[in-house]
Amino acid sequence: MHNFIGLGDVSLNSETTTEARDADAQNRQEDLGLYGNELNYMQTCWTVGYVIGEIPSNIILTKIRPRYWLPTLEVSNRYKA
Repeated sequence: MHNFIGLGDVSLNSETTTEARDADAQNRQEDLGLYGNELNYMQTCWTVGYVIGEIPSNIILTKIRPRYWLPTLEVSNRYKA
């Protein structure tokens, strides 16, 4: 019974999350002055860049311990031009 209740909660959470995401996307479109699918294009470009950057980072993580690599990424992101 507990698993069934958990699935119902996930379903409800999913609906709420979808509605919140759609409302948030609408607000960002208005705030940024975007038209049509421009917000979707921006999010797609960001996701592609994220995936492309994730591959070398994961390769580096096989050579360098995360204890050193992750703080290096944080510092480099803070001070980039």
